[in-house]
Order: sequence, then structure tokens, then C-alpha cells
Amino acid sequence: MELLIFLFIVTLVHLIHELGHAYFGTNFKAKINEISLGIGPIIVATKTVSIRLLFFLGGYCFWEERHVLSNLKLSAIHLGGVIFNFITATIILLFISWVPDHLYDMIMLFILYSYFLVIINVIPYRFNKKKSDGWLVLEAIYFAIRNRRKQCK
Repeated sequence: MELLIFLFIVTLVHLIHELGHAYFGTNFKAKINEISLGIGPIIVATKTVSIRLLFFLGGYCFWEERHVLSNLKLSAIHLGGVIFNFITATIILLFISWVPDHLYDMIMLFILYSYFLVIINVIPYRFNKKKSDGWLVLEAIYFAIRNRRKQCK
């Protein structure tokens, strides 16, 4: 039973993260093509959301308008997941005293995993073709600086 609770919480935290990217993308008029949870073959899919076999192992949000958005908007979209994870974990933490004792461990797992995901995604790293949100924000800043230097010359 504990394993099922753990998988549910991890999946929920990843879903909140990807919805954060989608929220900021939608606000900046980016068309969200796909939100996917997990890796591997698709087991359930709708028009925009897909759940993959290993649904608890991360996810991604894909949108098209990357080339027309400003670097500031791109950075906000990349940080959207981190922002959503941080806000949800913090709000729940503020009300932790109201949580019944039998749900306390489950709620604390949600809070701790949310903060863990925030830290892991803010750290800039690249692993094979996968780039962290922190790396993508640094890329946006780098290209913004490079473009300004070209304009000044």
C-alpha cells in the first residue's frame, strides 16, 4: 500500500510541475501541444495529455512558439513548474497543523518531494539530451546577452 501511495504522490507532484509549465505557456499565448507524464510507451492519451508506462518518472510539456517568445517569457515558462511545486508545497506546509494524524506522513511526503523537485530542476544540468529547467533558463539568459551584444556592435 505504501508503494502505491508513494507512486501516486510522485505522479501528482510531476503533474503539478508540468501544469505549471503549461499555465505560463498558455498565458504567453504558446500553444501547448502535449503534456506527458513518465517515460516509455503511452498507456493512456487524450488530445493533449499522455500518460506513459513509467508514469512516475518525470514528464514534459511541449509547446511550439519557442522561437517567437522573448527570453524573459521563455524563462518564466521554464520556471513555471518549479514555481507551481514551490507554491503548492508551501501552502500545504502552512496548513500542516490541520492535517489529520493518519494523513500526516503522506502530506509530508508530498511537501518534501515537491521541494526536492524544485531543487533538482533549478540546478542547471544536462544529461544526454535532457536539460533541466535551470539549464534552459541559463540558455535563455545567455542568448539574450549574446543578442544584445550583436545589436550593440
